[in-house]
Amino acid sequence: MKKFLVLLALMFSSTLFAGELIVHTVSKHTVDTYNLDAKGDTRLNNTNLGVGYRTDEGITVGMYHNSYNKTTAYVVKDFMYNEYLGVTVGATTGYKLATGYAVSPSLTFVVAMPVKEGVTFRLHFLPPFKELAGVVHLTVGFKF
Repeated sequence: MKKFLVLLALMFSSTLFAGELIVHTVSKHTVDTYNLDAKGDTRLNNTNLGVGYRTDEGITVGMYHNSYNKTTAYVVKDFMYNEYLGVTVGATTGYKLATGYAVSPSLTFVVAMPVKEGVTFRLHFLPPFKELAGVVHLTVGFKF
């Protein structure tokens, strides 16, 4: 599955060697624990380290350690309203406990904040949905 996600992202990219290194950092959730598996409350992980690659066309592939302490592989596409605001749409793995599916759809709101030439902070917002916690996640992009 992970190879498929990487190949899919590369298929849509016309520029393979221009883009950004994406570093996943930390998150803050609307609640501190989850109870999805009848084992009682379990703490959500707020340290979501990982790496990704974002093309100039806004396609990103990568991996990170998710809120449920699982490895997530993902491929997403940015749809930016302007330079600073947009959404990402794509597919993720690692959330089967929460969604029931090995591959889950992904939709986040994004605020991009260029901090200096070649460096952009991005806040990804996922609002609470049903029994799932909302989250704000910080990534840092390094243009090369």
